[in-house]
Amino acid sequence: METLDSFLAHLGRTSERLSLCSTSEADHLAAELFYEYPLSYFARVLALPGIEASKLELIRRVLQQTLRTSAGKRLVLENIGIALVAVQSPEYQVRRLATEQLSAVLPQSCDEGIASALIEALADSDVGVATAAIQGLAEAARLSPEVLKLLACGPCAPKLLSMARPGSRAVERARAFALTAKLAATSPEAAAALESSDLIAPLVSELRQADDPLSCAAALEIADELISGACVPEAVRWVGRVFSPPLQELLGSEAAERAVPDLSGAQGLGEPRGPNCGVGPAC
Repeated sequence: METLDSFLAHLGRTSERLSLCSTSEADHLAAELFYEYPLSYFARVLALPGIEASKLELIRRVLQQTLRTSAGKRLVLENIGIALVAVQSPEYQVRRLATEQLSAVLPQSCDEGIASALIEALADSDVGVATAAIQGLAEAARLSPEVLKLLACGPCAPKLLSMARPGSRAVERARAFALTAKLAATSPEAAAALESSDLIAPLVSELRQADDPLSCAAALEIADELISGACVPEAVRWVGRVFSPPLQELLGSEAAERAVPDLSGAQGLGEPRGPNCGVGPAC
């Protein structure tokens, strides 16, 4: 396909120039590129069946370079629909890129549709996509109180709550709670709001159900992952404050010991024990 080959050659030259130029020059190059090839053209190319991995990687790399510029961010805001379609792409590289770009514009847009799409990305089969969603939502909430409100008690809260409920896939629950811990670390007000929210209360309740070993064990596993992943001091303190009482109760519970023979992980509550909780990004 001659047109595609010409497009890819143009991208190759642009990528080389972008790697050498200043920020202002990169903004100019991005504007030039998108004037000649609108974002809708990129979307059509990415939707082509059987596109080679090397070509896909070139397109992804150039988009990553150009969409981080001022011109690129404006373009994403003007073409939210395209980005929302891309986050559903069968190609994980495209989903990851779309997740990163939607995260970048969320603090400015405070768009419910973007926040909702990023919450859905927590369930992605690719860990990189889910990681980008957790990081993006947490950073957007840190930068914008309106985004935090959307997630904690606004229109997007029920979707996050649904993912965190007992009965959801274990990895989805763990990611939802990993995001919750990061949100709580954004401010004392956020921590206080989340402690009493419908997100955390059910998990604490499950931890106290020593007479239901399976439910208790599942909740304990999530709590332990949060403890392991809480590397930011604010997150460490919040996780410790929320989970210390029920975990201390469990340490003396024979039913809990039968469900989970080794509860030693709970002993280190309040101290980070590793760089990553296994289901999301390091703090």
